[in-house]
Amino acid sequence: MYGVSPAFFLSSFGPGFRPSDILDALPGLRSLGYDSFQPEAFRAEAAEAWTERDSREIADRARSLGLATGPFVAHWLGAGFSTAESLGRRGLPEGTDRALEIAAALG
Repeated sequence: MYGVSPAFFLSSFGPGFRPSDILDALPGLRSLGYDSFQPEAFRAEAAEAWTERDSREIADRARSLGLATGPFVAHWLGAGFSTAESLGRRGLPEGTDRALEIAAALG
C-alpha cells in the first residue's frame, strides 16, 4: 500500500489548509495511484473549526474512492512535546482532547 503523508496537504494548500481542502484532494490522490492518506490539521484554528461532518465526509469520500484513511496527525500539538520542560509537565497538552475527537470521528 502506498500513501501520502500530511506533507502532501501542507505542500498543496499551505499551513492554513482545511478539511475541505483534504476532501477536494482525495480524487487526485487516487488518480495518482495512492492507496491511503493521513488526514491532518496543521494549525489549532483548523482543528477548532473541524466538524464531525467534515470527518464523516472525508471518511465517506475516501471509502468511495478505495482509499484507506491513516492516522490523524495533530501537527499543532508538536510544541507540547518539543522541550524537556514540556515533556515533564503533568497531563496532556492543550488541544489533545480535540485531536482525539477528530481522530475518532474519522473512524
